[in-house]
Amino acid sequence: MQESLKNLSLSKAPGLNNHSSKIILMKSTWRKLHLTLKIGLIVFVLGAGPLLILLGLDALGFIDAGNAVGPGILAMLSFYPSIVLIIIGSILTYRKRKKVNMHSGFKP
Repeated sequence: MQESLKNLSLSKAPGLNNHSSKIILMKSTWRKLHLTLKIGLIVFVLGAGPLLILLGLDALGFIDAGNAVGPGILAMLSFYPSIVLIIIGSILTYRKRKKVNMHSGFKP
C-alpha cells in the first residue's frame, strides 16, 4: 500500500478528486510517524490550543478573556513535556525511516 501511495499523483488520481487524495496522503503520512511523535503533537495541541483560542477570540473582540489562568496553567504544564516528546519522536521517526530505506535499497 505504501508503494501505491508513493506513486499516487494528486492531480492524475483516477476517480479521486483533489481533496480526497490529499486526505489519503495525510493519513498515510500520519501512519508513518512514531507513536512518541504523535503523542507529543496531540499533547501540544490539546495543551496550548485552549489558551491560543482564548487569546485569539479576545484579540478579535468576541470575548473578554480577562485573566486566563486555567488555560495558561494547562499550557504551561503541557508545553515542555510535549516538546520533549516531539523531539524524541522526530529522532525515532528519522531512524525508522532511515532503517526502512537502507533495507529497501533506496538511496536518497
